[in-house]
Amino acid sequence: MRTGLALAVLIAVAGQRAEGLAWPAGGNGPSARDRLVVMADESLAAARQLSGRGARAEAHVLARRALDLYEDALGLGPPDAELHYRAYVAAQLYQTASPSPEDFHAVIRHVDGLRAADPLDPRLTDMLAALCHALARLAAVGGPEADALLERGIHEYEKMFQLLGLRGPEGAADLAVSYANVAELLMAVERLEDALEYYRLSTTLPTRDLPALRYYGLAVAHDRLGQAEQARQAMLRALELDPELGELHDERVYFVPDGDIHYYEALAHETAGRTSAAIRAYREFLAVAQTVRPAYRNRAREHLDAMTGHATRAR
Repeated sequence: MRTGLALAVLIAVAGQRAEGLAWPAGGNGPSARDRLVVMADESLAAARQLSGRGARAEAHVLARRALDLYEDALGLGPPDAELHYRAYVAAQLYQTASPSPEDFHAVIRHVDGLRAADPLDPRLTDMLAALCHALARLAAVGGPEADALLERGIHEYEKMFQLLGLRGPEGAADLAVSYANVAELLMAVERLEDALEYYRLSTTLPTRDLPALRYYGLAVAHDRLGQAEQARQAMLRALELDPELGELHDERVYFVPDGDIHYYEALAHETAGRTSAAIRAYREFLAVAQTVRPAYRNRAREHLDAMTGHATRAR
């Protein structure tokens, strides 16, 4: 399971031309690109104000308009790190509770654009978590590019860890979340030993909330390696922190790949002695988690066979 880091929007925009985007010399007025930027800035400023007041639907419309205008301006060239950053902010604000793949592609596009325009831009550090989140969400739905997206996400997390580590203790809580997040990506590509290492690192650091999530992941990774006792101990710790399994259903949490939540629920119920609930959850996992690794589906069948006393047919 993964949970997104809350990223601060660090840009201050208003209905005026931005510093560094000067009008052309000669008194001929703004260029077409400058006019697009001014309109985009105004839309983004209004979207942020509406979002701050809880008017999410209206903010969504204006953030989408700002994103389109920034992209139109970028299309007039040349590459501009500042405009990619503003487009990234608009893309982040534009995302709804049920974002589409294009929302995540927009985030990736503008992080990549800023990096290409200015690889040393200090804002990249705070953009990497959103980039990893976007890559993981696209990978979660499966498809031929899923593994490549997962591998890139792992690579980007490793970059982020180096940068967050330079911040000292104040970066520890963000590292705790990100260590658990990259562990799930590693588990999704069957690098279970590496996943265990990151889950263990996560448990050594403080976290702001959702403290049980990393123990759920640790338990599942141990279980998929056939380490039953280690899995049981980790799951008992998760259940001690979250006896109702509420963290698995928190609105900020999602699973890579989609459907893997049922395996976490099943192992939790099995550990707690709720056999009927565990059987239902393992069966649900096998029914819906079609993009998960075959080894993990086989492991779910092993659990079902042990609990029901008969072999579960592969499908």
